[in-house]
Amino acid sequence: SPEPLGFVILDDMHYLFMTRIPGVTSHSCWPSLAGMALDALLFDLHSILWTPGVPLGSLAVPYICKDARRHVRTSGQTYSEAQFNDFFPCDLLPRISSSYLKWLCSYLRNDHRIVLS
Repeated sequence: SPEPLGFVILDDMHYLFMTRIPGVTSHSCWPSLAGMALDALLFDLHSILWTPGVPLGSLAVPYICKDARRHVRTSGQTYSEAQFNDFFPCDLLPRISSSYLKWLCSYLRNDHRIVLS
């Protein structure tokens, strides 16, 4: 089975990073999951809680978070949602003033229920 590498939740979006194995991808199976099968899978994933003090992101050394929205950026070791919030928006808009970016980041929450998903 695939090995989990990391996880993160941003607002209503949930991300799980894992190794690849030969076979059918979850992406191709997802549309065929419905009803109780989908509910059971989501319930199982959402029951794996993050333990404070354990790095966010990959589950093995070097414990990094990746942001691949435009290009791949990696963080250093991230141990809290606040640290992730500091990493998440940085360098996205290089022409924006640091004070505006600090103000914008002040609206990011630090109290999400973080689960493996």
